[in-house]
Amino acid sequence: MAHIIEMLCVKRKLSTLLSVPFHLMLFLRGIFSSVIMYSKSLFS
Repeated sequence: MAHIIEMLCVKRKLSTLLSVPFHLMLFLRGIFSSVIMYSKSLFS
């Protein structure tokens, strides 16, 4: 029984580790696009 719970914990940790770079990428992309929009409004 404890073995199954351990496996679930490991899976959860792995999915969290995988989701962090994904969210970071989305966050950076959002910043990047807003910077582009800002510079476009400056130079137009």
